[in-house]
Amino acid sequence: MTQEKFLNNLYNRLLFVLVFLALASSFWFYSSLVRIILSLILVIFIYSVIHTFYPHKKFHRNAYLSFAVITLCSQILIETKPSFLGRPFLVFLIGIINLSFLGLAIYLIAEKVAQADRVNDDILKGGICIYFLIGIWFGFLYEMIYFLDEKSFYISPLNHQNIPFEPIYYSFTTLTTLGFGDILPVARITKVLSVLEAMLGVFYVAISVSRLVSLFITEEMKKRD
Repeated sequence: MTQEKFLNNLYNRLLFVLVFLALASSFWFYSSLVRIILSLILVIFIYSVIHTFYPHKKFHRNAYLSFAVITLCSQILIETKPSFLGRPFLVFLIGIINLSFLGLAIYLIAEKVAQADRVNDDILKGGICIYFLIGIWFGFLYEMIYFLDEKSFYISPLNHQNIPFEPIYYSFTTLTTLGFGDILPVARITKVLSVLEAMLGVFYVAISVSRLVSLFITEEMKKRD
């Protein structure tokens, strides 16, 4: 009964965590330890969702679990910043690991949402989870680029004081096309990626989410009839 209830509300907890992480990214003053804990929470909840996709495929579950552990370890390295991490190759490798983990999660969740026979409340939340995961994916990408080249972004000083770069915050203001202008892409690659993310954010909401909402409303109307 508990397992069935969890499967029927598969994306509830993940959506809550993603919203919490998106809001927490606005508070740039939290410590590296807090960011590691948030990364741990994110990896655990993503794995818990992907784990349910393969109830009878132990190899797939173990493979993704290994991927999750590697991703978490790489994120710990990013936050602790050991001396050997100054090498561009290692930064690039860690960034690719994080991006691959999130990218695979986005693909698998999108596949399950698209294959759903009926669009219920939980499937609709799954579609929203994808939107948040896209924002976090681009945030990790910006973080890797900034780690390799700090001149790729211009950060407006606050009261003549330098403030740190917040990639998740910048990513979501770009994804939603809000763009406060406090962080500006300077390098050509960051400009291109920012434009692509803004376009993806608009198209995803206009096409995918609106489609899920319309199908959800149709299902609700059928239930009433």
